[in-house]
Amino acid sequence: MKAASALRRALDRPELYSNEELKKLRNKLDEVNYERKYDQWYNRTTRGFSNERPPEPPVTDAIIDTVHGMDDGTTAHQL
Repeated sequence: MKAASALRRALDRPELYSNEELKKLRNKLDEVNYERKYDQWYNRTTRGFSNERPPEPPVTDAIIDTVHGMDDGTTAHQL
């Protein structure tokens, strides 16, 4: 099962998770979707099929910046 599919299935059953865990799952799903869109954009532009702008990274309300592994005290992080 792919990651996005597993995350969507988990989000379909919110009674199994706390609010904090649901936020983490939603944020991770946003990250996975962004990575998929970015990879698609990169492949198209490097091969000359598209001149579109790159997709915007998701803004999450995660406590820790998962990319750099640090907490700067703010509640919104752009990945």
